[in-house]
Amino acid sequence: MQATDTVFASVAGVAKAQAGISLVRDAGLSRSLVNLMTGNYFSVLGTTPAQGRFFTTEEARPNANVPVAVISHAAWQRLGGNDDIVGSTLCMNGMSCTVIGVTRQEFNGGSMLVSPEVWLPLGLFSQMGSAYGRTGGERDLFEPGNHALMLVAQLVPGLSVAAAEPRLTAISQQLTELESSPDLAPREVQITPLSRLGVTGEPVDSQQLAFLFVPVVFMAGCVLLIASLNLANMLFARGTQRIKEIALRIALGASRWRIVQQLLVEGLLL
Repeated sequence: MQATDTVFASVAGVAKAQAGISLVRDAGLSRSLVNLMTGNYFSVLGTTPAQGRFFTTEEARPNANVPVAVISHAAWQRLGGNDDIVGSTLCMNGMSCTVIGVTRQEFNGGSMLVSPEVWLPLGLFSQMGSAYGRTGGERDLFEPGNHALMLVAQLVPGLSVAAAEPRLTAISQQLTELESSPDLAPREVQITPLSRLGVTGEPVDSQQLAFLFVPVVFMAGCVLLIASLNLANMLFARGTQRIKEIALRIALGASRWRIVQQLLVEGLLL
């Protein structure tokens, strides 16, 4: 689309899937997150391979069906961390793929919390259909109504998000015209900047993730406080109902320490 040239310097697409992965055919498979992307995806995110290479334009062409794969640094370590990983064969959903590269350790693929272990070229999209649970027609990337891809783009150098937003109307109109059904709602394009924790080229220290754990710890503390109050109320109610029983035990010769000991044991068991 010509309208995109005035807003984006480059646009890449990515689709997510899951697959069973093993270095040995017919061996036990481990289920892993897989991304399928266009050939320029890694360059748009500004990363280079730690080993080997990334996908070519031809490999990422829809329906190219070239069985190659790029694995993450974590997956490489999990598979043994051997120096000869590039050129080895990776079995995935019954399909053999040649490992052509390994990403850098700090590269997380656009999502720090859920990072994929394997990247495949978009040319294998139809081969990974079983991971999507879709029909064959929905796996046809040449179908305009197929909205399987998520887009990542770089703005034209010097163009701010505020300056780009007015130009998105023309892109939205062109996307709407591509829809196969006129009954569908008009398409709308929005720009959402990626956060520092979304895409990074550097290792992230604990301080940057601290704000993620503080709310979790606070909510866990609230739940623990509520549970403690409920338990205290229950113990108080039980103690009130047993006043006569405790008085009778004391009258029969039980010491106060024995009574306290009994209540402590009951409370701990509860």
